[in-house]
Amino acid sequence: MDAERARRALAEFVAALELPAGEVEPARCADSMVRAFQDDFLRGYACDPAEYLSVEFEGAGDDLVLLRDIPFVSMCSHHLLPFFGIAHVAYLPNGKLTGLSSIARLVDGFACRLQNQERLARSVASALMERLAARGAACRIEATQLCVVGRATRKPGIRSVSECLLGVFDSDPHERRRFVEMVGAARSPGA
Repeated sequence: MDAERARRALAEFVAALELPAGEVEPARCADSMVRAFQDDFLRGYACDPAEYLSVEFEGAGDDLVLLRDIPFVSMCSHHLLPFFGIAHVAYLPNGKLTGLSSIARLVDGFACRLQNQERLARSVASALMERLAARGAACRIEATQLCVVGRATRKPGIRSVSECLLGVFDSDPHERRRFVEMVGAARSPGA
């Protein structure tokens, strides 16, 4: 990122809004925005998120692994507005397991890029398939989009859901149902 160029452009943008005097300082606002994009919203470009899956445990079984309710914040590639929510991620190992925290970092790594919800789900599931040679991978994203909440429709409370099912989660109705039921169990009382 050309931080100095971004600062100048953002300061000009804020000044062009012609807000009442004293409400915002364009240079200070620009500095804060550049830091937020560099350090938070776009930090996923500084790495290959799939590298988080390099922590592997050989011969550790083939039972379903599921992490529910992984929180994330991302930036919409269409509006440059945040969207946030939770990801549910599962995979069926093929003799290789990865650390559970590696999956949470994988979600975060892909979320911290300009994204759309569908691409985020596909990126996470595809990385599990490719890096772990998994028999199947699934990612369900439930998110609140600020472009829906705060723009023209102004509909707070709407959550969008996207899902990517690969391998046996796509081809085997039993495995698909098992994923959906296990994710749904998160909503049960006492779960």
